[in-house]
Amino acid sequence: MKKILVIFIVILFLITFWIGSIIKCEIITSQHAKEFLCFKEVNTASKFKILTYTNDFARIYCVNFNNTNGSVHNFIKQDNTWIYNEWEDGGWSQTGNADGFIWPYIR
Repeated sequence: MKKILVIFIVILFLITFWIGSIIKCEIITSQHAKEFLCFKEVNTASKFKILTYTNDFARIYCVNFNNTNGSVHNFIKQDNTWIYNEWEDGGWSQTGNADGFIWPYIR
């Protein structure tokens, strides 16, 4: 009985952590999305989520309009202006050539 309880608590903790990460991502996106709509990487996406946001760095997950791939783009802030920095490996693709893992797990 103790093993089942421990397993249940661990699973509950993991699910709570995952849901908390998604909620954090949604809050950050709703607060700061307008700052990044001017970039073609974000503006041409069918949906995007801000995964990480600080005063000088942002990491944004974008899914293209036909939902065939997703990618992560990094932005840095210089002189109070956001600048596109780099594209990260680790997105996903229906063709299988870019299968990676994004946390929190949102597709």
